[in-house]
Amino acid sequence: MLKALVICLLVLVLSSVVMGQSLPDFTEDPALWTCGAEDWGPWFAQCAGTDDRPAAGKYSVVLNYCQGAEHYFAFPKWRNANWDLSNAEYLEFKVRFPKGITHRGPNPIIYLRDQDGPFIRIRPANRHSLFEAESDGEWQTVRVPLKDDPQWEKFYWLNPSIKNIDFFEIAFGGTNNPKYAAHFVQIDDVRFTPNQPSYTPPNDQAADLDVLFIERTPVYEKYTAPGYDGLEMMQCDNKDVKHYPDKGEIVTFTAHIQNKGKAPAGAKYVWLVDGKQVAEGIVNELKPRERAEFSYKWAWDPADHDITFKLTPTAEDYCPRNDELTIRNNAIMWKHVIERGTLAEAEQKVNMIGSYSFEDWLQGQARFMNQLFAESKYDFAPNGITARVMIGKIEYVDDGEIKRRCPYGPFQIGEQDPLYDGGRGCTMRDTFWDISQQGPCFLNFLNFLGRPDGAWLHEMSHQNGIIDNYQFITAPEDNKVNGVGFNYAQKGLMGGGDISPHKNPDMLYSLYSPGDVFAYNYTKGKRRGYFGEYLYCMPKQNWLVIKGPDGKPVTNAEIKVYQTHIDSNGRGIDTIPEHEGKTDAQGKFFLKNRPVKPGVTETGCELHDNPFGPIHVVGFNGVFLVVVKPANGEEMYGFCTIQEFNVEFAKGNKEKCEIPVNVKVKGDERWYYGRL
Repeated sequence: MLKALVICLLVLVLSSVVMGQSLPDFTEDPALWTCGAEDWGPWFAQCAGTDDRPAAGKYSVVLNYCQGAEHYFAFPKWRNANWDLSNAEYLEFKVRFPKGITHRGPNPIIYLRDQDGPFIRIRPANRHSLFEAESDGEWQTVRVPLKDDPQWEKFYWLNPSIKNIDFFEIAFGGTNNPKYAAHFVQIDDVRFTPNQPSYTPPNDQAADLDVLFIERTPVYEKYTAPGYDGLEMMQCDNKDVKHYPDKGEIVTFTAHIQNKGKAPAGAKYVWLVDGKQVAEGIVNELKPRERAEFSYKWAWDPADHDITFKLTPTAEDYCPRNDELTIRNNAIMWKHVIERGTLAEAEQKVNMIGSYSFEDWLQGQARFMNQLFAESKYDFAPNGITARVMIGKIEYVDDGEIKRRCPYGPFQIGEQDPLYDGGRGCTMRDTFWDISQQGPCFLNFLNFLGRPDGAWLHEMSHQNGIIDNYQFITAPEDNKVNGVGFNYAQKGLMGGGDISPHKNPDMLYSLYSPGDVFAYNYTKGKRRGYFGEYLYCMPKQNWLVIKGPDGKPVTNAEIKVYQTHIDSNGRGIDTIPEHEGKTDAQGKFFLKNRPVKPGVTETGCELHDNPFGPIHVVGFNGVFLVVVKPANGEEMYGFCTIQEFNVEFAKGNKEKCEIPVNVKVKGDERWYYGRL
């Protein structure tokens, strides 16, 4: 009787999936789940269904993972639920860990996501864990409120909507295991209450017509600035060659498409410019893995225009999301090189838009970066970063070819081809660094396919000419003046800068900081090739305005300004001030300009005499430690960075500016976070 009941249950489960009805709980069909990790190690998160000790029904889902970084279950694995969860009140599930396991930090973490990256994150308030006590190895019940609840912290990233949720994740991290030791987490009886939404998986036997990338030709050379040593970025060896099409010049946009599915299909297609149709045609039936190309000629206009290629398949299509692609005509243009073995392995796992296409994942990274551009808004940049990026070329090569071409890492691809602004080699065949240093490598990409990859976004920003803002961070031991450190509370994507009033989601993909936003916008419409030259852009006359802990000006006080530098001993602050004197009756102190070798880059960034002297474009000498001694009172200190001068320049203060510096009495040895 029991066996017959189980068979009936399985029949009902399968039927409900096919018909799009609600499952008894989501774990009753384990094949609908996948997993991943925010992790630098060589291991991969693995999940599988099991009928071993289920808490309810027939099946549960188990995730094998390692200590440290966040590991997660995801449902549905195709990320295409398109749910309206506004009528759901809770996500409920049961969870089991091995005996003796505890979790530090906020656990569990629930993400309600859409395919493009926005999410709602829900986790226990005050960053505590529901699993701080050692597990007894038995099932525990968790009830996560979707509505506001004081016991749970809710965080919104990039304007998500509860009415448009494509998938959810149940995440865990920070165990008490020995380093790199593996363990498992088992979940069961996962459901939304009081209303369980239905879900119908896609037909994996259907065709999947995929717009891989759009190529723009002809292409011209980016800037070439050789011999860069950190202090000299003026030289450009190809400044006299053509870098962009002339206005009115005929350019060709070519859409590269492929049938990534398992059945043949044709389609109708249209080209659109700024949303208006300009051409149409027919795609004859493509067999599985077959490719085709379709072109559109356009008179070049350097102003911003969106170019779209859109397919309407004539047969059932597995992933409608990749049926169209939009690029910006004047976008920063990348070339990516993919090893065939990497391509094949990546396409064994569903990516964040629900397809098995690695090219879709690449396009998802570019699309997400463009979202970060648009949302990195500040008072001087109400529209965020107005530049855009695009993948303008994908080259397919044999395994091992990238390491042969690029012995120093896969980002050399972006430097080798003068026609493209940047790029990356995609490989997992050979590591370029050992396990502890493989962040920029692609060895562990299988863990990232289900999410935007913050490390990818960070490294590709370097390809766009943006520096590491963590170069401004100064450790206490490197400050020989008073032993206090400088750091940021709300770091941006480049590892520093203060993104306030925005909040950092505690993830690898933050917004860009104000200095980054200025850099992108100021050099918009210019080819890449320079690096960090935007740091040159600062007002010609500069004052510090010193304010004490009470917010009032610190007047008639002795002031010394020290600067970070780099030498054979590393980067730090020595005991020799670059500027000294007294604040005036308004708490102001004029910073004298120091001489430099002047010049202007092809991107329009002018280096002139300034308070920092010769500006290191990596940021090594871009921090001032300000120490003030009032006539009657204790010595106080504060910090400012060169990027604050850049932002004043961005605000239009190109001749004169005042930089507020909040100072305090030295009271503890914690790192100094931000400007008070």
